[in-house]
Amino acid sequence: MNNWYIEEIKDVKFGDVRLSNRLKNLISSMSKSNESSIPQACQGWGETMAAYRFINNENVTPEKILSSHQIATLNRIQAEEVVLIPQDTTEINFSGRKSIRDMGYLSSEKSQGFLVHPSIAITPQKNCLGIVDLQFLNRKELGKRKSSKNQKIENKESYRWVKGYDAANNIAQLSPNTTIISISDREGDIYEMLAKHHPRQIRRTG
Repeated sequence: MNNWYIEEIKDVKFGDVRLSNRLKNLISSMSKSNESSIPQACQGWGETMAAYRFINNENVTPEKILSSHQIATLNRIQAEEVVLIPQDTTEINFSGRKSIRDMGYLSSEKSQGFLVHPSIAITPQKNCLGIVDLQFLNRKELGKRKSSKNQKIENKESYRWVKGYDAANNIAQLSPNTTIISISDREGDIYEMLAKHHPRQIRRTG
């Protein structure tokens, strides 16, 4: 569908219409070449620098960018009888890029970057409806698994699974005519997940 992104991000509010227009231009450029880097996708150096200024603007946050998309995703979910919401963690590896702010460890001291934990809505027919929840984590220390055993779940990395399930639960409450199935792998098989109360519309599998 032509100009699909206009409808998808129409409710984004940065407090500056120029930022909204820049987002439209950036998505338009990158959607035409979604495997390219920003400089490759943009048309010329001026467009590339404008994209980086947009990304570095303090009024531009992942939450604001996703906000309108999440509303559109909810509308698509509510039109379905059954929706699956799997959640999992992936690594964004920037090893060797020491200049990136807030970068943390990945699996070892030699690998650095960010952990991203999305929850994505899909139909049983494998049609992607959109992103329901997106969490960013940066691991400041390694080898804390034993020392964190007696900490509250809110202070552990594994809390991301609980937050992902809460996001699916919120979707279920907003979509009473849709059966929501929350999915996680064995890493999400923790007591705090099993102990969570959930309404009739949501099922959990992992």
